[in-house]
Amino acid sequence: MSPYDQLVELSREVQLVGDVGALLSWDQEVLLPKNGVEYRARQMAWFSGWSHDRFTAPEVGDWIAEAESHDVDDSEIVRANLREWRHEYDRARSLPRKLVEDFAQAQVHAQSAWAEAREKSDFAIFAPFLERLIELCREQAELWGYEDEVYDALVDKFERGTSTAKL
Repeated sequence: MSPYDQLVELSREVQLVGDVGALLSWDQEVLLPKNGVEYRARQMAWFSGWSHDRFTAPEVGDWIAEAESHDVDDSEIVRANLREWRHEYDRARSLPRKLVEDFAQAQVHAQSAWAEAREKSDFAIFAPFLERLIELCREQAELWGYEDEVYDALVDKFERGTSTAKL
């Protein structure tokens, strides 16, 4: 199998795990009992950590480099895939698994706290969870790097090439 084909297969595998995570998130919002939140947080951390490890494995970087250097198919789709894989791989490699897992757990706890805070109309319930998410986002931004503003590193995930100044 060519390096490009290996990347396609890996992407499918990681997406499958991501889809399971999305289903677990949906379940948390509609069915999960309050006592299940801690276990769900551990599940989401595991899935996130597994996906992170799988996508940041050294051979993945080798596959990307080899596919980039051997233009087997110079189609627009192949070039776009390689560009996206390179960008995501480089960013993901700068994050330790523990941070990825901590962020996934924090999201689960924050979602649960937000639902309770909304129901009770009490922001104080959610505030410490929001603070934790912000702290973890700042850790990510520091590891990704930025020129002017911390948010520049974070906005890249949603609007590549933009900056706080442009916004």
